[in-house]
Amino acid sequence: LGHHWEWALSLLGEMSGRGVEPDVVTYNVAIAACGRGQEWARSLALLEGMPAAGITPDAETYQASALACSRNSEWEQALAQMATAHELGLANAETYNIAMMACASAGAWEATLALLEAAGTSEAPKDVSRDLMSYGVAMYACMEAGQWPTCLSLLERMREEQVQPDSVVLACAAQACRDAKKSPSANSIVDEMRSRKMDTNVSEVLNEATLAVDFPEVRSPVPLSALAPMAAKEVSLYKYVRNRATAGDIDSVIKVIERFAEERSWLKIQGDQKKELLEATLRPTDRIVEFGCYVGYSSMVMARRLRELGCQGSVTTCEVDAANAYVARGVIQFAGAEGEVQVRVGCASDWVATGQLGTID
Repeated sequence: LGHHWEWALSLLGEMSGRGVEPDVVTYNVAIAACGRGQEWARSLALLEGMPAAGITPDAETYQASALACSRNSEWEQALAQMATAHELGLANAETYNIAMMACASAGAWEATLALLEAAGTSEAPKDVSRDLMSYGVAMYACMEAGQWPTCLSLLERMREEQVQPDSVVLACAAQACRDAKKSPSANSIVDEMRSRKMDTNVSEVLNEATLAVDFPEVRSPVPLSALAPMAAKEVSLYKYVRNRATAGDIDSVIKVIERFAEERSWLKIQGDQKKELLEATLRPTDRIVEFGCYVGYSSMVMARRLRELGCQGSVTTCEVDAANAYVARGVIQFAGAEGEVQVRVGCASDWVATGQLGTID
């Protein structure tokens, strides 16, 4: 993902050179790309340069700049972006949540609690309240900081304000108590989880909550918990691959997918004969368009063969099921094949009709 910021800045420069005026959307994309590439300072420089270019930042701009800072643990800068947006009347709940998560992820638990306290007042955007999301972020921050008494206080306050804690919030509180050797408190929380028919494996609940897939087309990582209801088997495969394959090793990932299909659950992937036939038809410079990606297995098989032939070809694969496409992107990225394989979400016929897939061999 690191090289995308360079492409974004290059395209921004080319637009001006060719007489095409960049707009706020162009700048927002470039700001987000720099944040993904660990270039948060460039994100802020782009924002600062927008007025000189005659472009007025919008709400999306400040969300992108705050997220760029958040991705790089620059929580104070993220807070500053949110504050500026609030002063301009451009901040909303998403901007506020980005700032809260920036503080929580960087270990700034006191700043996270201050934002929770300000929710619902004039210091926060009008659509911000102390809801499950804000309490969840605060609980995570306190768990990470070892503030188990505060975790219990937050749980009590949630009940007073009639905000029902979910399994992740309860797991955070239980883990904080366990880390502090406060077994009675931890056991009491687990008992509540059991009575509400939740998963009582605290570690697994927290692991589920933190696992996500990330790629350039989305603003922030997509949690696996959000994908699981739509693609349960495919999400299980992704976790299986992460736990058993070697990151960056495409051979290892392909073998682990095959093992999952044999030992765990049937998958719509090629058998050995079809795989060998496919590999035998490829040429070194092929530009391949695949109709139907599923979990990315055949795409990686082709990418691996193109590598063996000299790394001059590419694979673009189209998947109509967005949840499967997200899982495929995660698997392909874990295999280190995102440079050769591009996943497009939507009907293959629609993508072909746009002409954006280029020349197809």
